[in-house]
Amino acid sequence: MNLNWVVVRALALALLPTMTWARGLPPNPNPVPTEDAAFLEEVERRCFRFFWEQANPTTGLIADRARADGSEPGTVCSIASIGFGLTGICIADARGWIPRAEAYRRVLTTLRHLWEKQEHVRGFYYHFLDMKTGARVWNCELSSIDTALLMAGVLTARQYYRGTEVERLATRLYERVDWDWMRNGGDTLTMGWTPENGFLEARWDGYSEHPMLYLMALGSPTHPVPLDTWMKWKREPVITYAGMTYLQCPPLFTHQYSQAWVDFRDKRDAFADYWHNSVLATHAHRQFCYDIGYAPNLWGITASDSRTGYRAWGGPPKTPDVDGTVVPCAPGGSIPFAPSECLAALREMQKYTWTQYGYADAFHPGTGWVNPDVIGLDVGITLLMAENYRSGFVWHYFMRNPEIQRAMTLAGFRRTGPNTVRETRYLHTLARDTWRGLATIEKTRSQSAPASLGDIGLHLTSIVAAHELGIIRQQVAEKQIARALKNLPSPCSWETASARDAAMLAAGLITVAQAFPRFREQCDSVVRAIPWNRWVSASGGSLGLAYLGSDVRLAYFFAIASGEAPPEVWDRLDRSKTGNCLMSDSNQPDLLEQYLPSLWLDERETVMGRSAQNLAFTEMQSSFPWGRLGGDEESTGSQTKAIVGPHLAAMALADFPREVVANLQELERRGARHPRYGFYDALDTTTGKAQKRFSTQNQAMLLVSLANHLRHDAIRRRFQAASLVAPGRALIEDYRQPQFRNCSVFTLEPRPPDIRTP
Repeated sequence: MNLNWVVVRALALALLPTMTWARGLPPNPNPVPTEDAAFLEEVERRCFRFFWEQANPTTGLIADRARADGSEPGTVCSIASIGFGLTGICIADARGWIPRAEAYRRVLTTLRHLWEKQEHVRGFYYHFLDMKTGARVWNCELSSIDTALLMAGVLTARQYYRGTEVERLATRLYERVDWDWMRNGGDTLTMGWTPENGFLEARWDGYSEHPMLYLMALGSPTHPVPLDTWMKWKREPVITYAGMTYLQCPPLFTHQYSQAWVDFRDKRDAFADYWHNSVLATHAHRQFCYDIGYAPNLWGITASDSRTGYRAWGGPPKTPDVDGTVVPCAPGGSIPFAPSECLAALREMQKYTWTQYGYADAFHPGTGWVNPDVIGLDVGITLLMAENYRSGFVWHYFMRNPEIQRAMTLAGFRRTGPNTVRETRYLHTLARDTWRGLATIEKTRSQSAPASLGDIGLHLTSIVAAHELGIIRQQVAEKQIARALKNLPSPCSWETASARDAAMLAAGLITVAQAFPRFREQCDSVVRAIPWNRWVSASGGSLGLAYLGSDVRLAYFFAIASGEAPPEVWDRLDRSKTGNCLMSDSNQPDLLEQYLPSLWLDERETVMGRSAQNLAFTEMQSSFPWGRLGGDEESTGSQTKAIVGPHLAAMALADFPREVVANLQELERRGARHPRYGFYDALDTTTGKAQKRFSTQNQAMLLVSLANHLRHDAIRRRFQAASLVAPGRALIEDYRQPQFRNCSVFTLEPRPPDIRTP
């Protein structure tokens, strides 16, 4: 062979990794605040260091655990660590932490070893291996879940290094796994197999960390499991804690691992919304930790080391072995589910542990014990989820595998949110502009026309919403809250206030108290002073006839929750209907009155929530754009003057996200949006002219609706967790046992069909 040709060919192969794949970070429609990005950059780099330094450079095998300071290398490999490590190397390559050629070589070395040399049975690998020889240790099992975690990393690298030998080897490794064999003839997958005893009796037949395992098995082009396998594992147990109902498996990692790779956002199958389930599980777990005595921002229990050995602990419920140990990867692996809460916890934990590889696996703040080790799975879940929060990197590349897309389709997943990154970016931009308009309104408000109590409550809520969306920093939010609270009359004149205004004020104060504890005492004192019995008494109060479909139900809720009215008062609310919609106090169904309390109260699976959904559905069928303001509809001769409010359309985001986006874009096309301050309050669809005014109330409702949608119930979650709210829900039958279950588990009740918008 010509020597020059040999040189050219060798050079081309060496340059291949730098030329043939689309290296880099995906576009992120939800930019992370700068201060959070800088903090997570350091957390991630330290976590990645474990996978880079605690690997055998000859085989690519990665240690299960090692000393947190890097002083003693690990001696046993976990195949799950390899899966996290392969994904971590792709992240490091995209972030520029290591040279791309070195990253590619390490991934290629690992895959070659797995394909050519590492012992396997039908594509499954033994759980633990000797770091030097790759031999099975501890008579461990061929692990179905750990092989799945390994393959998740393999498939991520496959898409990141497309067009290279890595892609070809990754495809072979995945296609070699005989997923159907692991069923052993049953309806569900077994947890493993040993040569000594055959298949393990335990199966993946209840809710746990395994959805990704089933999806990879379902989508396999060579050895797929039957479709029924996805349907056969039980979605149980379902528990309720702190007003949140969700599928539960106590160690928090079970709610994290599949979500690290599979993008379940804005999707659900016939059984559940698994993303929302993990959001609920995270917030319930945080509240559980506080309820059993954990200090503020020192929460988190998931499988980890302890002072007495390894524990697969979690909660709720509380078990006797939970002793106050804190596990950093519990909030670390839940960052995308509850960003502000998890980041606050991780920052606080740096005071107790901060090592070569990030956080030690566990520590006990009461005794001063700090685990000398880190564990690959725990370091890995923190790394992956931090990056998903920052850029969606892992979701972006893993979900590009056609087998996973096929599996999601076969499993019956359907979208429940905006279909495109562009639509999500549109809503984020709208939220930013709406906040800018709100801030301008409050800055220029005339002292001679003070805000109503209801406006103050909505404005307070909108500040929390802006902070949750990353539009304003904590210091700015606190300054704005302090200013708004200063505008409260002291004492408040309840004689001239309406029940509606008092209820909105209380809701805003409670939301602020939950989001910013430094204001809790001040907010709580005002809420305690509200005389609910002025409007709602044991006999029904002075409100006269009130409808369940009216926004006044929020005042009834507070009266009952505070003990100033008995629960029976709720039953006296008029449940008259027109068609499938509850009547409001205006003697007709009204979107504003139907949806307003649900900015704070989670009513989606109650009769009130279903009524609002049906009303929005009816309006979408009859007009476009939609979101009619009932009080602003006038008749002039033979013509009806219909006024549409963008804030009303936005309130239906939870029910019809795609249709709401289309509606808002149409309103914008017709001139209803200010170039800098978001939407005007209303558009006259008869004349096509926007009513060029802005109000605190309408703009705040729009922003809060966007925050609830874009940050997965950011406001509702905080409100539901308040000490006054949970007992109130427990006293009222509609909330205690809703007609349409208030949880992440999908109701099989028929819902309105999809809407086709012009």
